Amino acid sequence: MMGTYGKPCEWCGARLDPGEKCDCTKTYQEGMKAMAVEKYKKTYVSVIAVHIPGKDPEPIRLKLPDGRSYHIDHVGKPELASAQKVGGQGLRYEVRILSKTRYLFYDNGEWFIEEKVRAA
Repeated sequence: MMGTYGKPCEWCGARLDPGEKCDCTKTYQEGMKAMAVEKYKKTYVSVIAVHIPGKDPEPIRLKLPDGRSYHIDHVGKPELASAQKVGGQGLRYEVRILSKTRYLFYDNGEWFIEEKVRAA
């Protein structure tokens, strides 16, 4: 029976050579810094949607508060999920607008998106 070589990292469990230090906490800290740099806000939007009795609404167009309006090219199946970047929850739709995939949320009759806040 072979023994396990090296001591496991207390954070991630990776097996380390004698004297080796794991960089998992460094990677974690770098990831947290990157998340801190990117800030998001909950932005309520106007949506034109098709409503069929017994089914979830299907968004076809959205309008941002600044007046810009976009056709939604593709709508994925909605699922109950949380808006992890801005808080809140509701039906989360994965939508494609201008070849970019985004999340659009529907909660208690209101639509919102997770909008990236531009650095000043």
